[in-house]
Amino acid sequence: MKKALIVLLISVVFVIQLGERQPALASMDANTIINTGMVQLDPAVQAAVDSAQPGDILRVILTLRQQTDLTQVYGATRAERQKAVIQALQATANATQGRLIGLLNSYHNQGLVDSFTPLWVFNGFSVTATAEIIQALAQDPDVYAITPDDIQIIPAWGTPELNITLVQAPSLWGQGNTGQGVVVASMDSGVDVSHPDLASRWRGGSNSWFDPYNQHATPVDLSGHGTWTTGIMVGGDAGGTSIGVAPGAQWIAVKIFNDQGGSTATAIHLGFQWLLDPDGNPYTADAPQTVNNSWTYANPGCYLDFEPDLQALRAAGILPVFAAGNGGPYSNTSYSPSNNPSAFAVGAIDNNSQIYAYSSRGPSTCGGSNGPFPEIVAPGVDVRTTGLYGTYYMDSGTSFAAPHVAGGLALLLAAYPDLDAGMQEQSLIQSAVDLGGLGPDDVYGYGRLDLVAALNWASTAPTPTPTPIPTATSTPVPTATPTASPAVNLALNQPVTVSSYQDVDHRGISAVDGSLNTQWRTEKVRGKNKSTSEWIEIDLGSIQGVSEVILDWGTYFATTYSIQVSADHNVWSAVHSTSSGSGGQEIITFNSTQSQYIRLDSTGWSDPSNRDWLNEFEVYAASTAQTPLPTSTPTTWPTSTPTPTASPTSTPGTTNSTHVGDLGNASIKNGSRWNALVTILVHNTAETPLERVYVSGVWGNGASGEATCETGADGTCSIGYDNLKNNVSSVSFSITDLSYDWPYDKLLNHDPDGDSDGTSITLLKP
Repeated sequence: MKKALIVLLISVVFVIQLGERQPALASMDANTIINTGMVQLDPAVQAAVDSAQPGDILRVILTLRQQTDLTQVYGATRAERQKAVIQALQATANATQGRLIGLLNSYHNQGLVDSFTPLWVFNGFSVTATAEIIQALAQDPDVYAITPDDIQIIPAWGTPELNITLVQAPSLWGQGNTGQGVVVASMDSGVDVSHPDLASRWRGGSNSWFDPYNQHATPVDLSGHGTWTTGIMVGGDAGGTSIGVAPGAQWIAVKIFNDQGGSTATAIHLGFQWLLDPDGNPYTADAPQTVNNSWTYANPGCYLDFEPDLQALRAAGILPVFAAGNGGPYSNTSYSPSNNPSAFAVGAIDNNSQIYAYSSRGPSTCGGSNGPFPEIVAPGVDVRTTGLYGTYYMDSGTSFAAPHVAGGLALLLAAYPDLDAGMQEQSLIQSAVDLGGLGPDDVYGYGRLDLVAALNWASTAPTPTPTPIPTATSTPVPTATPTASPAVNLALNQPVTVSSYQDVDHRGISAVDGSLNTQWRTEKVRGKNKSTSEWIEIDLGSIQGVSEVILDWGTYFATTYSIQVSADHNVWSAVHSTSSGSGGQEIITFNSTQSQYIRLDSTGWSDPSNRDWLNEFEVYAASTAQTPLPTSTPTTWPTSTPTPTASPTSTPGTTNSTHVGDLGNASIKNGSRWNALVTILVHNTAETPLERVYVSGVWGNGASGEATCETGADGTCSIGYDNLKNNVSSVSFSITDLSYDWPYDKLLNHDPDGDSDGTSITLLKP
């Protein structure tokens, strides 16, 4: 009997179990989101299962219910953010995938599962198995979604144009900024590494090329499409004219199309995952600063399969640039993934700033998007770029427009390397040259890419002092003098932490997204939820001079609250407090104070059940109100009073350090094997639990390898080792480091219940 091979992508949070079901370990992690409701079984998967014959093999992907809450990930610099994102994603996967891995291994031994690949860029698996196993996985309470791996994507080529001068790249070159020190990534058909305009610009090494199909060990491009787009990003002038936006940058590449021109969702997920951590070591900052995606689904529509991957890239400081697609000239022709909320879509214009006829248009509400589609436009008509075999090529399409933006980001990030993805996006759209009708629209978006204006806008944004750009003579690069501009909301798209939130649509990030149509809502008080305060805290990314806060409240609001600030997340001061909050828009001014963290702490509400509904929490360095409202005199916040955060206040006269306050262990049966779980409690010198401590350790005896986790609000985190064989009677785990702002003092490690010495613990087979 002939067997049909169907490729399906599945994201799984919970797995089928052997024997008694064990709870997913990540349920103990405060930095996870749990998706509830019925399993989302894609109709194409169900149809394939229903029509399959006995023994037919299907490939699918499981999406697990527990996913990482990337809004809770912090990092002052790009490298720190990327490390934190990678570790948070891997921690969720490590904590929740063990049972499923054991189950799939068991099915594999029975010949029911052909192969499977765990994924951490989102918490899930790619699984190739019999239809019966796929159907069984759909019934498991831990599985949230099962979707096809067989997808139809195409390069976004057509007939648009590129003009380097039009986007003002040469003006930045004249200042010595050609993108030095920046790495751009191509997610495409590959790159011809032998081309004279590209050969010397490949970063090289084992962490600069990824072929998920394992067809080529070094960069290659059979169709030419990836070579064309990469040349627009970083090409030089070997052909007599300058063809690339950032000729001083380097490139790396993922070959998401196989040699036959097809692709799979598994390959694309693996590609995005590789981009976050090319060398497999989260402690080395080798991820690219920007990535170009000149590809779309084959047909217009809204498909959110890759939205979790794009969210992960953004959280790590990488803005995912996408070609808008070539579905014009009609409206409602947006393509995925470019219309996903976390993508940055680029349409195409000619050198006269007229829209390319086939550039896709909005509107689009895909995934809750509410802005214009595309975001901006760039040249994409009759663009000359690198071709295969050392030649040059000219063509049109949004595929050629998007690399202008990715290359432009290389110039922007060469000057301001720690701009997060939100500020990168704002730099591009706030500085765009308005085209078409007045204001943003669904043809030109916010307008045409203008790199000089974008750099000037970034110079006023809340970022660290620009890093000097390396030049051949080591002469400092002159920068343009910024012109006066309106005050900048320092809180816009910055990392945010909250005491609680009602649901995934009303998380803390909704209060710093610049939109009054979204809001943070605290968890509704019911049952035993009797917390005495609710709070929201913003990390501004660096120490800023802060003197004004604007609160835009929704239906319910705080009546009693304080505004607190801190430079180090340790010592806090109240700059404003009131017991007569009136809702609406409240403008609060105070004496300028140097702060990186700012918090709204509420203890009284207009409705004690609904508590805080906050549309926007805006922070400014100077007053933006025409008539500042009177505020109470700033008072010092008592350091002895607990603040709504797990990070403790220093004890006067005591040097703070970290240590292990308890090691707990659990041994769990897993069919014919067993799992080991260690729970670590971290304390400071005053024996107070510490949040956001990175715990590192090593397994020993019957297990081996290093492992990490990050403590939650209760000061604990867990590390597991799964699928230990029955002939392994015990394993050990030892703490090697606690990474935090304070030093690790291992001499203070202890364990109150005496089952360890506080540094090492032994776990026995159940």
